[in-house]
Amino acid sequence: VQTAFYAYQDRFKKIPGDDSGATVRWTGTVSGGGNGQLTGLYNADGVIVAEGTPDEIRASDKPFVRQFVHSEIDGPVAFHYPGGDYKLDLGVNA
Repeated sequence: VQTAFYAYQDRFKKIPGDDSGATVRWTGTVSGGGNGQLTGLYNADGVIVAEGTPDEIRASDKPFVRQFVHSEIDGPVAFHYPGGDYKLDLGVNA
């Protein structure tokens, strides 16, 4: 996620969530104000969990926000993708 955040900035010279031209580039989106303020960081239930300048969002001490912005594995959002037997994936017989 952090890589995607910076890649968006590199490509469009805008902050994701604050891009005033987002609706031109992406269908079904809402453009930001282009004022250095993110309209909000939402959780899966559509609830705003943080808002502010990019520096304020990056400095947040809220666990959900920290996990999202800093690409942390551990946090309130569990990351577990069920996978098959690793030995089978490698072709190793046990």
